[in-house]
Amino acid sequence: MRKFDRNRRRTFCQILDTVATQTIGRLMERARTANLLAKSLRGKARFRAHAVKTETLLGLITKFPQQVITFQDARSLWLE
Repeated sequence: MRKFDRNRRRTFCQILDTVATQTIGRLMERARTANLLAKSLRGKARFRAHAVKTETLLGLITKFPQQVITFQDARSLWLE
């Protein structure tokens, strides 16, 4: 039987860091896919694809503020 080694055990925070990194990657991929779809669609489908992208990016900003860098540009300033 294998001896229990406490030095090799991962802590809960280490597991969360790993999962958070994977989640950020998946959310970014989802936003990119929605953006590509929106560029090729028209009408309600295009609007919904943009909504998915926006919801995904807002989720990234709210859940992982330390890992996300946001920039203000001329087009987004009027939204404030």
